[in-house]
Amino acid sequence: MSDLLFGVSIKSVIGDITSVMVEKIEFDSRKVSDSDLFIAIKGVNVDGHSFIDLSVKNGAKSVIVEEIPEKINEEICYVQVDCS
Repeated sequence: MSDLLFGVSIKSVIGDITSVMVEKIEFDSRKVSDSDLFIAIKGVNVDGHSFIDLSVKNGAKSVIVEEIPEKINEEICYVQVDCS
């Protein structure tokens, strides 16, 4: 995953970014499957941060967020950026 984030301005990381293997990148939590990276995007009508738990339930092993969630799953790598 660290290769995917090369050049991205990272604010903070919770979890081991170096050991996470990413199968694909997904913006829709309903389409997430095992080992996917979920990107939580704040949209005009919907905030992807509301779907972090669903994406993890569906198999995401890492998430890119603007805001770190209050409830942290220790098996997941959270990468905080300025603008997801």
